[in-house]
Amino acid sequence: MIKSAVVVFALISWVLFGSFSYHSELDSSVEIRVVVKGIKPVTGNIGLLLFKSKEGFPGDRDKSIMQAKIIVKSGSMEYLFSGLSPGRYAVSIVHDANNNGKLDTNFMGIPKEGYGVSNNAINSFGPPRFDESSFVISTGSLLTEIKVHY
Repeated sequence: MIKSAVVVFALISWVLFGSFSYHSELDSSVEIRVVVKGIKPVTGNIGLLLFKSKEGFPGDRDKSIMQAKIIVKSGSMEYLFSGLSPGRYAVSIVHDANNNGKLDTNFMGIPKEGYGVSNNAINSFGPPRFDESSFVISTGSLLTEIKVHY
């Protein structure tokens, strides 16, 4: 249940904070602006993964199509994924507040640092599912807001 969600987000933490690169051929017709809200404390960095399918969501960096890491400077941060083709996407984030490159957990495996996904989807019995977290963009720019869960 909660333990499996913790395991997935622990996986996210170590895959998010490695080297970041683009993985697939993308055109430049659409962009996704991600606003991460409720960041506390205002330290560390936010790691983001962008997925175009359920494969690997929410934490497998190798199955994501783009990754990013932004330094936290305020309680609300933005990142722009650009050069995307139209389609269905989902975003996952981890707040590495202490810059140790992982999602810290307590003795029971419950996260002590923040995490979240697009559509603010939450699954009580495991990690959020792609179909609950995803959205469709066909042209232009789309804004998605993610509230960090602590």
